[in-house]
Amino acid sequence: MQRKIEDYADIIHLPRPTSKTHPPMSLHDRAGQFAPFSALTRLHSAAKRMEEEAANGYMDAPQQFGRNR
Repeated sequence: MQRKIEDYADIIHLPRPTSKTHPPMSLHDRAGQFAPFSALTRLHSAAKRMEEEAANGYMDAPQQFGRNR
């Protein structure tokens, strides 16, 4: 079942609710909610570093093989 805008006609123009116990979150803190999780950022950078090291090692392998002869 797909909803239509008419389904919300009774609430669409109501004021936004505000908390009486919690102050509004600052824009800085709110932006932090959408920032990447730091552990995952470190994981991705470590994976990228490993990928680069593997690619460099693979590219150097034929040169090393030729030098050993």
